[in-house]
Amino acid sequence: MDRPRRPSRHVTSVDLTSHGLERVADNGSNDTLVAKTPAVSGYAAISGPLVREYMAEPVLQDAATGPSRLWIAATVIESARSSGCLDRLRAAARRLGAPPLVIHQPAVMDASAGAAGQDCNAAIESLPAADRVPASAVQVLEYTPQRLKFRVHVDTAGWLLVTDSWSRGWSAVVNGRPAEVAGGNFLFRAVQVGPGTNSIEFSYRPFGYPWLLLLSWSTLAMVAVSAWKSVR
Repeated sequence: MDRPRRPSRHVTSVDLTSHGLERVADNGSNDTLVAKTPAVSGYAAISGPLVREYMAEPVLQDAATGPSRLWIAATVIESARSSGCLDRLRAAARRLGAPPLVIHQPAVMDASAGAAGQDCNAAIESLPAADRVPASAVQVLEYTPQRLKFRVHVDTAGWLLVTDSWSRGWSAVVNGRPAEVAGGNFLFRAVQVGPGTNSIEFSYRPFGYPWLLLLSWSTLAMVAVSAWKSVR
C-alpha cells in the first residue's frame, strides 16, 4: 500500500519578504533548505574570513539571529578589522551580554582581514552595549538577495546595525537621501539614522555593472563574427 505523500514545502522564490528579518543559526537540514530559511551557517550562509570566529561567541550569534536582529547605538568607534580586534569585541559582548557597535570604513572592509591586532582601538572593550530594536518596531517591505527595504522606529539617533553581510556593491537610501554604508561589527552593514521612524532601502549592484556585462557580450559577439568570417 502506497504511503500518502508528504506535502512539499519547497519554495522556489528567493523573495524573503514574508520571513521578515527572521534568521536561524543553521539551516543545514533539507527542511529549512527547501523553505529558503535565511541562516548564519549551512546552505546559503553568511560568508567571510571572520564569520566562524564571530559566531563562536554565543552573544554575537544571538545578536545576528531571530526576528530582532537590528541594533542601534549612539556611541560607536572606528576600528581595524582583524582577528585581534574581533577578540576585543567578543570580550566586550561577553561582559555586557549584548554587542557594542564598531564601525569600519569601506576601505577597511575591502581589505583582507589580518590576524594581527596592533591597529585595534582598545576602546572597544569600554563601549556600551547597543540596543536591540524590537521586531514590532520594524516593517519589512521588500527582502531579496539584491534589495532590502524596511521602516524602523528608534528612540534616539545613532548608527543602525543591520546584521546582513557587507559588500562594496551595497548602497543605501535613508529617508529619501543617499547614505554611507559602513561596515559594522566586522561582518555587517551600518547606516546612520535619526530618532523616530526611518525609511531605509539597501540595493546591491555588482562591481562594474553594467559595463563588464556589456564588455563580455561585446567580446562574445566579436568571437562569433570572427568565427563566421573564418568559415566564409
